Amino acid sequence: MKNEQLLIYKKLNDIPEKIDTITIRLAGDCVDSVKMNSIYWNKVTKGFSEFYTCTVRKGLNLRRTVSDMQQFYYCDLQFEFIFYELLYKAYNQNSILNVVRTALMYLEFCGFLKAPNHFLVPNFIKERENKCPENLLKILCNYSKVASLVEIDFAFDYKKDEIRCFDDCIKYDSTRYSNEGRLKSGKKAKSRWICYDRIEKEKAKRQESFSILESMTYPQRLEVRLGSDCEYLNLENLRGNFYTVAFLFSPILAKSWKKNKIAQVPTDQKHIVFNYIQFLSNCMETPKLSEELKKKEKNKRKDKPNLEEPLII
Repeated sequence: MKNEQLLIYKKLNDIPEKIDTITIRLAGDCVDSVKMNSIYWNKVTKGFSEFYTCTVRKGLNLRRTVSDMQQFYYCDLQFEFIFYELLYKAYNQNSILNVVRTALMYLEFCGFLKAPNHFLVPNFIKERENKCPENLLKILCNYSKVASLVEIDFAFDYKKDEIRCFDDCIKYDSTRYSNEGRLKSGKKAKSRWICYDRIEKEKAKRQESFSILESMTYPQRLEVRLGSDCEYLNLENLRGNFYTVAFLFSPILAKSWKKNKIAQVPTDQKHIVFNYIQFLSNCMETPKLSEELKKKEKNKRKDKPNLEEPLII
């Protein structure tokens, strides 16, 4: 069993382009606060921010932050969870959105999520899925009201020393960050582009043996994070496989790369998405966004369940 897990780990790590993390925010009225307060939270401090985490399963973590006496709950879907579900679970139909829905299923099964009384389930689904708990049906039918997309990180991995970072980017230890300047408020903008050595970073975590880490085919990572400043963080934009989603966001990434390019990155046959991002960034015209790209939902529907995709149960 251990050898099988090692093979899976190597297969996942040898994917040169991937979604590294998807972060969703859980609606307050859907969180079971009693269950949340009963679990052990690990305290994490990063710079000036402080939060608490809890691992539900490998690659699927809960996160809690406190602000003005309020608690906010997030769920981080890391690449181990995302791509394991896509590669080995047929019912996800190669859809990133279905992986998010699967994560909600795990959280409901563990008792972290509950569905408010106003969430509806059509009668034909109740009859068709009569062996499924009603609470889970409500969550799957109303997933866009249970969770909202708040961050998506894309990772592009290369062989050692293939990426050459520029001298003018922000440096912290061995990591390089893009300099996004300042926001209108005067605050320093968060860096979108990051470049670092994966082996060094993973060794610091001490979760895998050093021999496995040193066998990585692509140890150098270029990562881009689309967070709160991106107006297209909508769960509906995660319909389809990795390439469908990545190409949908490519014009946004290309515009950012053109403005905040931090390194010289080679063109090869393995990095289809990043080659396209570089191509768009070199074009004279501003890349056009797809009409399929949806903006953030400001006002979520109160009573209409989302039934555009089949339930994955």
